[in-house]
Amino acid sequence: MKYAITADLNLTADNEDRLRYFGNLLAAVESQGIRDLIIAGDFFDQGYSGYKAVDAVLAQHPAITVTAIPGNHDPDILPGQFTAKNIRVIRQPEYVAGGTGETGLLFVPYREGSTLGEVLTETKIDAKKSGPWVLVSHGDYGTSARDINGNESGYFPLTRRDLAVHTPLRVILGHIHKPSALDQTVLTPGSPWPIDPSETGARRFLVLDTRDGSVTAATIGFVPCWLDWTVFVLPDGNEPERIKQGLAKHYLDWEQKLASGEQTGPINVRVSLRGCTARRSEADGIVKKWFADTPLVLVECTSDELRFVETDSSLRMLTAEFEKALDGLMLDHGQFPGDQKEMLDLIREYGLAHIYGAKG
Repeated sequence: MKYAITADLNLTADNEDRLRYFGNLLAAVESQGIRDLIIAGDFFDQGYSGYKAVDAVLAQHPAITVTAIPGNHDPDILPGQFTAKNIRVIRQPEYVAGGTGETGLLFVPYREGSTLGEVLTETKIDAKKSGPWVLVSHGDYGTSARDINGNESGYFPLTRRDLAVHTPLRVILGHIHKPSALDQTVLTPGSPWPIDPSETGARRFLVLDTRDGSVTAATIGFVPCWLDWTVFVLPDGNEPERIKQGLAKHYLDWEQKLASGEQTGPINVRVSLRGCTARRSEADGIVKKWFADTPLVLVECTSDELRFVETDSSLRMLTAEFEKALDGLMLDHGQFPGDQKEMLDLIREYGLAHIYGAKG
């Protein structure tokens, strides 16, 4: 059996787009032959009262059963608030056993002031499970269960110790809007649409196959997509072409991450120009002209971190040598475990500041 899983829809009465997206999401789930959609918390935003509108959307997709697990934004959601027959609200922890040899599911609603570990112990999940099982809930992972004063740390936290004690095959948590990698034990589906423009990248929902416990992702392309692109400029006399090449590389990376035709909603891009140039006044115009020939929407171009420098042939030669050395630099992932590109750009900034510091 397959389940589609999402979280953090945050439906609000004053945002008709999100309600429309919800209808499109149900259609996308149905198009994949899936009949069950699990919402791992925050179906609604705080104080939501537009249940009739949601009922109308649900009525248009009677083949889909929606299981709503309350989150920290909608802890008071109740079954009686809906007239639609194809939605169920989980008010208490509920274990759903899989078929013979299949993976079971444990649904746990958000509980203020508790930890997920405490609820797992109370539920006596170890006595109920008959095989591999997946926890679906709404909370934080990796934080301590309590701080030094004994207070709850994070929202309904789950710890590594909880995983070691209860041994779920997978954990799928709402609350964190950023999608996680699929090769982790604890997964976050991410919000199916950007709640604010800081939530960048393609949106998705997860697909859990209880036959083998595998989890895959299905792209949601009908919602807006926000992208942040950084282009690093070197004062080598070829800044206009370097900017164009940087933008083209970002575009190619985006196309490779998303199969052609999957993104039908607008792609909104914020561009940040960094580094040094002797032609600072041209930079913004180059970016705007490049975007005019693409289907992308340039929302913002900032060059606050692009420094103007005076240059000459010797400095340009030094810059070229510096860039050549960077191209051949192999960073140690043990020493620099973060984003390697970000680290190289940081080295570029320090290097250029040293080369042009006297004239910057």
